[in-house]
Amino acid sequence: MPVKGMEHTVDQNDDNITAANGTVSVMSDIFTYKVPRHTAILFRPEDVISAYFKDAGAEAEGADPWELIIRDPNSLSTEVLAKGQYTVIKEFQDSTKLKKLKLSKLVKSDYYVVLRMKATTVLVVASCLFQLTCLRYAETL
Repeated sequence: MPVKGMEHTVDQNDDNITAANGTVSVMSDIFTYKVPRHTAILFRPEDVISAYFKDAGAEAEGADPWELIIRDPNSLSTEVLAKGQYTVIKEFQDSTKLKKLKLSKLVKSDYYVVLRMKATTVLVVASCLFQLTCLRYAETL
């Protein structure tokens, strides 16, 4: 089968996303993206991650740590792709301030890409947003 590469943005509305409220002061899975079957995604150095985290009343603290990881289908191993403080990923518009991944990594089908955060409050995912750019390779008919 032919494979087609195309620009792609994963966000909170993607059908392959599972979202969960965070636990206070625990690094928690907030958005989990399962790479669809017969698909792979490629993160490139110029790809970006942005997120807006909020609890019931206010935005997350700027110093709250986050990480973007890959988890294997059996949840036996993980690899950290990026991490930092919340302030570096909260920009969505200004291209000079967007957090670039600065890496090349191919993620195969059925693997998980997980955005995690250790917040000082309980995050309410219904009020949270994120976007992650990549190149998606999908088998076609």
